[in-house]
Amino acid sequence: MSQVLAACWHTSEDTIGKLPDWRDKHPDMLPTKAFRHTSEDEALAEYEELAAQVTPAGDIWRAAVQRGIAAAPVIRERQAVAVDA
Repeated sequence: MSQVLAACWHTSEDTIGKLPDWRDKHPDMLPTKAFRHTSEDEALAEYEELAAQVTPAGDIWRAAVQRGIAAAPVIRERQAVAVDA
């Protein structure tokens, strides 16, 4: 678990450092606000670009689970061969 968190931090550190600067430039901007003025679109686009560069640990865990599920048939086949041998 600590390796995943460390890797996420390592790949996201620069961007995470830029997010407070974005907040300072746009103190009243809420990225999750349902309704916003069109003048806020550029700020929101900048935020979304920054947020897309952050690697959440949950993304890594979900990808690992999906990969494990996809590999299940191969694993079962190898186990069956090992038992028969």
